[in-house]
Formats: sequence, C-alpha cells, structure tokens
Amino acid sequence: MRAKDPILSQMKVEVVDTLPPSRVTLDTGMTVESPNIEVTSAFTLGVPDMIDGRFESLYPALDEAAEQALRTLMPAFYQHVSHVTEAAGQTIEAGGRPFIEVMIETIDKMDVNFDEEDKPTFSIVMHPDMMEEIRAQGEPSPEAMARLQEVIERKRVEYHRRRDTRRLS
Repeated sequence: MRAKDPILSQMKVEVVDTLPPSRVTLDTGMTVESPNIEVTSAFTLGVPDMIDGRFESLYPALDEAAEQALRTLMPAFYQHVSHVTEAAGQTIEAGGRPFIEVMIETIDKMDVNFDEEDKPTFSIVMHPDMMEEIRAQGEPSPEAMARLQEVIERKRVEYHRRRDTRRLS
C-alpha cells in the first residue's frame, strides 16, 4: 500500500500497541485534536486455488485491497493536515493567482531548513491534479523567480541564526 502513494511512502512507520487521537498544540497554546482514521479493506480469494498453491488471484486481490485502503486513508490524511493548518493560520488562498506567487507566499510563512550543501529541504504537497494546472501556467517570470530567490535567501539567513543561537542542555 505504501508503495502505491508517493506521500504515504515517505512517512515513517512506527509500531505501537495503542494509538491515541492525534493532538497538535499550536504556538497559541490551542490544541487541535483529530480522531484516528479507520481504514479497512475486503477481498475474496478462492480457497481451492490457495490450497493448490495457485496465487495468481491473490496478488490482484491484495493490490485492490491496498487501493481500497488508500481511497480511505489519504483523503482523511489530507483533511487532517488541512484542519491543523487552518487552525494554525497557515493556509493560503490561491484565488486564481499564478502558482509561483502562491509558492513564494507559502515559503515565506514556513520555517525552512537547509542541508549540508545549504540547499532548502522542504517539500510541497499538493493534489496531483494541480500539476496540470501549474504546467498550463507556463514558466514563471524572471521577476517572480528573483522574488523566490530573495525569500529563500532570507530563510537561509533565518535558519543559520536559529542554528547559531541553539543551546545544548
């Protein structure tokens, strides 16, 4: 199932005995709680095939079960992310603006980290249908790209200031 979804495949797996509801405490002190996501799948197998060691029907059945689970899990995951980001005031209304403008505003709101080569290490998650809309907008203007670079450079300076002021306990 994880291999079928590019976002889910990047999430860390942790085995736990019990799973309490998700609680996120915002900088304001407000706590956003979300219930667990129940994911189920069903599939049918022919017992005679399994007894005889014929697994040709097993693999497509497992594949469809994974698809069923993803159709429940991922929309609920995106709804959870939306709920938390809205509560934190971290959503941005695109309102028909070019993607590059929305991206600049988004990065400007984020704490951005940088790798050992001083390159930004963030990911932008969006619905796959958005890629076609972005492609249709064409290449960003040089002015927009310059503004993006200004924001990234400012975030680089902020990152290094944060790192320079960390204290070890």
